[in-house]
Amino acid sequence: MPGPLVGTETIRLAVLGLLVVALGSAVALVLAPFAVSMLWAGILAFSTWPLYARLLALTGGRTWTSAFSMPLLMAAIVVLPTL
Repeated sequence: MPGPLVGTETIRLAVLGLLVVALGSAVALVLAPFAVSMLWAGILAFSTWPLYARLLALTGGRTWTSAFSMPLLMAAIVVLPTL
């Protein structure tokens, strides 16, 4: 009698592949509305890194002070011109 045409390992891998695709699709569906916001966050983080590095040097390497001051400076840059 011949063996099964499709082995249990093949079925298991196919089901696992379908689950990975379904999970990836669900993640993409949930994150899609935030794509533009995440892109802007990445752009702002990249473009303000030199300012953070300079601020870190000015504070003597105090990361807490620099990390606290950076959002305050960014908010001031955004809010002050609107006043």
